[in-house]
Amino acid sequence: GGGDGGSGGGGGGGDRVVSAEELAQHATKQNGWIVIDDEVYDVSTWAKRHPGGEKTLLLFAGQDASDAFDSFHPQQTKPRAIMNKLRVGKLDARAAAAADTPLLRDFRALRAELHREGLFAPRRVFFFGWLAHVLLLEVVAAAVAYAYPESRAAFVVAGVLLAVAQVQAGWLQHDFGHLAVFETRAANLAWHAFTILHLKGASAEWWRTRHNRHHAKTNVLGADPDIDNDPLFLFGKAMADTRAGWALQRYQHVYWWLLGPPLVTTLLFLYQNVLFLKRRKLYVEFAIAVSYFVRYGVTFGPIYGWRDAIALYFFMRLIESHWFTWVTSMSHLSMHIEPDQNRDWVSQTIVSTQNLSGGFFNDWFTGHLNYQVEHHLFPAMPRHSYPLVHERVKALCAKHNLHLRVRSNWEACGDIMDNLRATGAVYDPATAKRVAKSKKKAQ
Repeated sequence: GGGDGGSGGGGGGGDRVVSAEELAQHATKQNGWIVIDDEVYDVSTWAKRHPGGEKTLLLFAGQDASDAFDSFHPQQTKPRAIMNKLRVGKLDARAAAAADTPLLRDFRALRAELHREGLFAPRRVFFFGWLAHVLLLEVVAAAVAYAYPESRAAFVVAGVLLAVAQVQAGWLQHDFGHLAVFETRAANLAWHAFTILHLKGASAEWWRTRHNRHHAKTNVLGADPDIDNDPLFLFGKAMADTRAGWALQRYQHVYWWLLGPPLVTTLLFLYQNVLFLKRRKLYVEFAIAVSYFVRYGVTFGPIYGWRDAIALYFFMRLIESHWFTWVTSMSHLSMHIEPDQNRDWVSQTIVSTQNLSGGFFNDWFTGHLNYQVEHHLFPAMPRHSYPLVHERVKALCAKHNLHLRVRSNWEACGDIMDNLRATGAVYDPATAKRVAKSKKKAQ
């Protein structure tokens, strides 16, 4: 997903009639066609200019991307203008009829109804209130540290407050990154840059390239980067059969507590961000991200000295990492993880995603990502609307015999541990040799 971008490439508005069989033959990076609203587009040469990322767009090569397009592009004027230049032709009547399922008709009708009711309209006071509470947490943390510089208890309190601020800033940057706060893409991305770069010290471009792919093909092997945790962690039989693990895989449910949640935002994301910014030569993003660390150092360095200020930073990140990793993992890692089955938008969401219990605290604690199904179906919807649409999404699923799974936080944590334990038990160490041999042959 993305928004506006450059123009060029493609078929230039042809009148060709394309069958499902012909479409399936154009499913590579070099030769990629996609379908949007029964129109066929050649995105092969243009994909590199796609604002939402080349990989995200090409995940749909040879497939129908209609609902993904509508979900990722709340403003469609510029994307539609570009698409006109990439048009190959039209899907034939048989293929178009096969794609027009009762489930998708009902889903699209629901989406249109929610738009008419104003449930896609953001309440900016909600989001800027969220920003205010993030900034307040940071100010209170600094005030506590300044007031009691020799107190270990104050050190701990300051670290906890900073961790809460970082997690809540993370949920807020997610809102801006999904274009869910302002009418224009430019305004959303400007605020996204501020929240993720200056308030969190992470790359906006890195987040978008990862997160768009996660939403485009959730829990799909080779597409969703959020499940690429091998060789340390494998989730489900499909991963156990196709990914190279390691000798201690059967104990992954044990070392998860040491190498999983504690290290994600503490070390892994820091390493990935530095590497990404260096490879992409994103010097402006790098400079703004550094401003977070400068601000942190100027605030806490004079109070604690550099050694204890660094210790406070990693203490804060350790709390944030546990919080963030558990919340995001509980929604997906115990659900279906498998190769691309080319499911429709709704079905793929339901098999790969579950909700967590609602309520005021959990809404705050998870940044409303306890309504993960609603978020994946309507990623550009402001999150304060998720509780309001939940029952209607649930009714849609029930009508079409889809089970919308809702778990408590504790149940969802248990599901992850059960999955880790079960996957580790069935993993065959010979798989690593087979995968390595297959990769070498492919090269």
